[in-house]
Amino acid sequence: MPHQLHLRYLDLSRNVKLKTLPNSITKLYNLQSLIMVGCSTWKEWPICFYKLVNLRLLDIRECPELTYMPLGIGQLTNLRDLTHFKVGTSSSMGNQFGGELKDIKSLVNLRGELDIRIFKHPVSYTENVWQGGYWEHIKNLKVLAINFNVKARPSDNEALIAKLQPSRNLMQLKLENYNGSEIPRWGRAEHDWAINLPNLVKIELEGIERLHGIPSLSNLKHLKFLSLFMSNSLEYMETRSRSKADLPFFPSLEHLSIWCLKRLKGWWGADSSRGGPHWQPPFPRLSTLIINSCPELTSFPPCPSLELLEVINSNKSLRIFPGEGPQNLDRLKLRVREIDSVGYLTTLPAYRLTHIMIKADQELRRLSEIGEVLKKSSSLQSLNINRCTRLTSVSGALEHLTALESLSLINIPAEVFDDEMPWKSLCHNLRSLELEFLNTIQILPTGMKHLTALQNISIIRCNSLKVEISRFDETKKTSQQRGFRSDAEAHCKVAGEVVDHLFKVPTLQYSVPDLLGPQISDLVICMWITP
Repeated sequence: MPHQLHLRYLDLSRNVKLKTLPNSITKLYNLQSLIMVGCSTWKEWPICFYKLVNLRLLDIRECPELTYMPLGIGQLTNLRDLTHFKVGTSSSMGNQFGGELKDIKSLVNLRGELDIRIFKHPVSYTENVWQGGYWEHIKNLKVLAINFNVKARPSDNEALIAKLQPSRNLMQLKLENYNGSEIPRWGRAEHDWAINLPNLVKIELEGIERLHGIPSLSNLKHLKFLSLFMSNSLEYMETRSRSKADLPFFPSLEHLSIWCLKRLKGWWGADSSRGGPHWQPPFPRLSTLIINSCPELTSFPPCPSLELLEVINSNKSLRIFPGEGPQNLDRLKLRVREIDSVGYLTTLPAYRLTHIMIKADQELRRLSEIGEVLKKSSSLQSLNINRCTRLTSVSGALEHLTALESLSLINIPAEVFDDEMPWKSLCHNLRSLELEFLNTIQILPTGMKHLTALQNISIIRCNSLKVEISRFDETKKTSQQRGFRSDAEAHCKVAGEVVDHLFKVPTLQYSVPDLLGPQISDLVICMWITP
């Protein structure tokens, strides 16, 4: 590359045939930016890559075959933006290691985000684990992700990660596939990350299968997002006792997601709270709570500011209590995005509910089981009942929802649509109706004629439904004004895609336009008819 010696910017992205960088690239002494995004077969660095001492940006995203860093990368002290640091070996070097984690210690100008991938362990575990602090002096690194793509002894991973020790300025931390039983020692000063990492805003711990305990996170005053995924060992989030005189509990946390924590029982052990036998400090600002596949979880701290809730595949005895909060919290609206047990609704503030999705509750027989909750749900605007295959009736509950604007009934028995179905109670505000996968329903309930405010109706995969299409020709002009197709070949909009769909109706019952009225502006009918 003799004519490009003064080149400062080089972008080789999406070069899918590139397997190795030529050694001649190391003669580009003035190169400042090298971008290799999406080089899916690239796996070898040039031998003397460390000669590019003016390099400031190295982007190696989406390069799955690359599993190591070049030797001497610690000499590139002008590097400011490095997307990934991969620890592993090179086949061309006889499976010798390339750059090691300790090389990061000299890259003090790194800033922004860094993703660490551990493919093989290069360190000697006989070294004193406190001789680390690899990132302690990298003050401008704000986002750090560490992923262990290697099967190793838990003690090896613990020894390796103990050397890292991020800077106190770190704002986001993600730890993946860590199989140690203890969290890194740089986070265990008095068991409190608020001391070592006080500026954390976001924490993600994923694939922490053997982790028995985590340091206290509740005093991190800037933490807004916390996610924990997949652990078979963690029973309690914190073991240190708390009292009402302690610092505020998670003062800024807004989003909490806990997935697949198979043995999690609660936030604290039975004897860890000093505020009283049943006292638990509330999450003062938590607005989004997602609990998925936590079968042993039976207690949870109060959430007075909760606005979105999802509880799936967890202990049916779990109750989410709103707790007490300032008076202005009464104005907050609460969306129950998805639950698989109506029992979760019993302790929620019904007057704040605006949206409820009940999905796959196989114990639900009659919606009247939560009639008292729905009677108080004066603000409920949307109700979605999906895959509740034992449901037989919605009467005794649905008639209380006079403010309801959207109703979705998906994959439920046809018995629900009996003469007691309270359509009249929904007449003034119901604007959208969705009927899907009702395979045994043959005719639309005549009570739907009372839905005078209805504007949109979607009927999808109700394969036994009998609807008259032929009469559209008699009222062609009127039906077109209402937005209906007058011919049998319909263009049905399904899942955002326009599908040319030919459907034929085997038996004539009655005309959908005659039943629903002239106010309908959007009708979607989609049936799959087998020849």
